[in-house]
Order: sequence, then structure tokens, then C-alpha cells
Amino acid sequence: MNLSTNETMVSSLFLVVFLALFIYTAFFNKASQLKNDSMEEFASGSRSFNYFVVLCTLIGCFLTAGTYTGWYSWAVYEGLISQYLIVYSITSFFVMYVFSARIWIWGKNYGLLTQPDFIQLRFRSKPLTMIDAITGVILEAPWCIIEFAAIGWAVTAVTGGMIPKDIGIILFGVLTVALTVRGGMRSIASIEVLKGILVMIFVVGGSVVAAYKLFGGFGPMFSELMEVVPENMTISLGGEYPYSFWNSIIITGTLGVFGLISIFARIYTARSVSEVKKAASGGSIIMVSISALLLVLATGAILLPGIEDLPDPNMAFYFLMQSAFGPYIVGVVGILVIITAIGIAGIVLNAHSVVISDNIIRSVKPDMQEEGRRKITRYCIVIYGIIVMVGAMMDLPNLALIAIAMYEGIVQIIPMTIFGIFWKRANKWSVGIGYVAGLVIALTMAALPDMFPWAGGWTGGVYGLIVNIAINIVLGLAMKKEDYVDELFEVIERYKEE
Repeated sequence: MNLSTNETMVSSLFLVVFLALFIYTAFFNKASQLKNDSMEEFASGSRSFNYFVVLCTLIGCFLTAGTYTGWYSWAVYEGLISQYLIVYSITSFFVMYVFSARIWIWGKNYGLLTQPDFIQLRFRSKPLTMIDAITGVILEAPWCIIEFAAIGWAVTAVTGGMIPKDIGIILFGVLTVALTVRGGMRSIASIEVLKGILVMIFVVGGSVVAAYKLFGGFGPMFSELMEVVPENMTISLGGEYPYSFWNSIIITGTLGVFGLISIFARIYTARSVSEVKKAASGGSIIMVSISALLLVLATGAILLPGIEDLPDPNMAFYFLMQSAFGPYIVGVVGILVIITAIGIAGIVLNAHSVVISDNIIRSVKPDMQEEGRRKITRYCIVIYGIIVMVGAMMDLPNLALIAIAMYEGIVQIIPMTIFGIFWKRANKWSVGIGYVAGLVIALTMAALPDMFPWAGGWTGGVYGLIVNIAINIVLGLAMKKEDYVDELFEVIERYKEE
């Protein structure tokens, strides 16, 4: 993908203008400033966001900057298998619609800020809360690495290779950290809203126009694909992947989203249950439109001359856009990817740093005051940000495959959450033993797949989840229900009646 000197200058000018607007929005716009000095304000915007703001943050769970790099290149070179993203994003929003109300109610009534806060409230076990906090941060950390890596590729594409990937990561990584340190969740939300608007304009509109300009429409595109690369028109890549693998990544993706620490942070920002439910219902509709158009068009990109010769497959999205609209569009779509990455990385940085400060450090320093908690959280954001930026500069495999592996572990948190909010007999032993057993199975099978030829294409995440659920049911039935649980469930029932 080559740009002339003039084209590079114009494309880079877009980046400079965006940088100026970003600095203004992030650091001078009143909407992105903290309203008070409380931890609740820093971590959740004082639970004051309306459904559209919550919707924009939730969409970020699915439409990441990695979608334009790792997932896009996966769709280009291997076809329809990548479109598991469409299925799992729809079903995930359904799961979110059903479960999020109870999580929000407990969060509001008991002042919860994090997923480990929820675990401690429901199961009253400090060791279990600590395990959830530590493993949850480790398992979700790759999202930050993926997003910062996507920023680096975007900057390289926009500047025609003039600015290397690592410099782009440092530049916008530092800005992301500064934005998060300054305004917490409120400042990140302002970026997420801007991203949501741009995505609906450029991705939806741009994909339709590009399909007609490059292929004469989606119909002719699919006809040519069936002639040239028929194997890409199957979810198994012509037999390269077993069908059970596709089913597995849908299951772990659907449920795994709800195990993310950052998803709890997003839910807690809503000002009411109705705002969460409206965001979840609207999100499923929007994600179908956006992800389908984006990945279907990516599947057709394999027909473009020169796309198989790209030095870096992660540049496929920019190559297609340049082919459809000319070189100057690279600056615009590059900015879209950068905004997307900043929003998602910022939310994860913020949510994880609050967990490290409030649920890990505070457990050994329980006398920490409000001011000390905020200060430690901000230090954590800086240190965490540096670590993930370094990780993003390394030579990484396909980003989509990193995320799939990550979900194998994250999905094991789900029984802890689901049984916790719906089953009174769930207890710290049932969910704790189930979680550890499921996690060990999932990670072992992911690391040593050749040792499990009998798996039949099903991933370790699914096998671990089955064992996890079985342990939860057996130990839940075998052990006595804790007396305090009735009060927690009564809070939910009283809220419904009101």
C-alpha cells in the first residue's frame, strides 16, 4: 500500500487536525471533566450516563480497533469463519439484556464499582474476590495490547509509513493514559460517543458504497467469490476448521463478554436499569448492521489485485478503502480506528486500575482514604499503560486469534456471575472450585492442543465451561444456602416492585 508524497501529506494533515480536536475534546471540553472528586465519579461517572452513551461504550466490546486489523484480515484471507463475530455480538446483547438489570441494581444499592466488588458482595469471600480480580485483569489485558497495536498500524497507514508503528503506539498511548488519568470514565465516554457517531457514518455508509464501486454490489461480489475462492464461502474454510470450532468460539465469545471486568464498569455507568436495557436492545440491532457490512465486504476484498502481496495483512482494511475511494480516505478511516482504540483501551485501563487499587491494593491497606484510592488508581493507570504499550510493540500473531484464546479463560467467570445472580444456592465453594477447574482445563487445552485429539474441534473453553457448570450445580445442591443471600435477592424484588 503506497502513497505519494502529496497524498501522504494530505493524509497526515487529517491526523494532525484530529490530534488537535482530540486534545480539545479530552482535556478542555467540560463534558469530559470530572464533576467531583469521588471514586464513584472516577470509576463510573457517578452512574449518570443515558442509554446512548452506555450504548456507545457497550458497542466497543464488539467493534474494537482490532476488528479493522486482525478480524478484517482474517475475513479477507479465510472468509466467512470470521463472521462468528456477527452471531456472538447479537447473542451477547441478548444475554446482557437479561442479566444486566440485577447487576446494576446491586451496584446501585451497595455502591459497587467493579466486578470483584460484585463477587465479594454475593459470595463474601476475600480469597475468591482476589482470585477474580487478579485473573480477570490478566485475562482481559490482551484487549489493551490489541488496541494499542491497532493504533500503531493506523498511524503507519495514515502517514504512508513515514511514522513507524511503535512511534504511533507511544504517541497515542501516552495521550490515552493522560486522558484516562485526568477524567476517568467520563472523559473516555466522550470519546466513545464520538466514535459511535463516526462508525455509523463511515462504516455503514462507506461499506455499501465501496461494495458497489469495487464489485458492482454484494450480489456480483459473492458470485465471483464462489468461482474464485469457494472455500472462503464456508465457515470451515473448506474443511480447514471443524464446524465445532466455529460453534465453540461463538459460545465462548457470547458468554465471555459478560465475564469481562470492563463490562461491569460499563453497566455501572448507567443512570437506571431502563437505560441499560435500552442500550442492550439497541446494541444488537446496530451491531448486526455494522459487523455484517464490515466483514462481508472484507470477505470480498480477497478479489482485489495486490491484496495478497501486502507486507502486513493487518493493513487490508486500509488497502480496500484506498482502492474504493482513493488515497485521501486513508487518513479518515485511520482516524476512525485510532478513536476506536483510544476509547476501548481507556475503558479497560480505567476499569482494571480501579480493580488493582480498590480490590487488590486496598485489601492489604484497608485504611486507604478516598483521596489515596484516587491517587493509587491514577498511578496504576500509568504503570499499566506502559506495560501494555510495550506488549503492543512486540511481534504479535493475528489479533483475532489472541482474543479468541483470551475468551477461553474469561468465559469461566460466567457461571460465577450467572449462578450468583439467579441461584440462591450458589456459594463461594461451588463457584470458586468450578472457576479454577474450568480455567485450568481451558488454558491447558489451549496451550497443549495436541494432547487432546479426542476434543473433536471443540475448544478447551467449552470443555472447561461444562466441568465448571457441573461443579457449580453439584456443590450448590450439596451445601447449605447462606442466610445473607435472601436479603440480596429481596433487594432485586423490591426494586422491581417499585
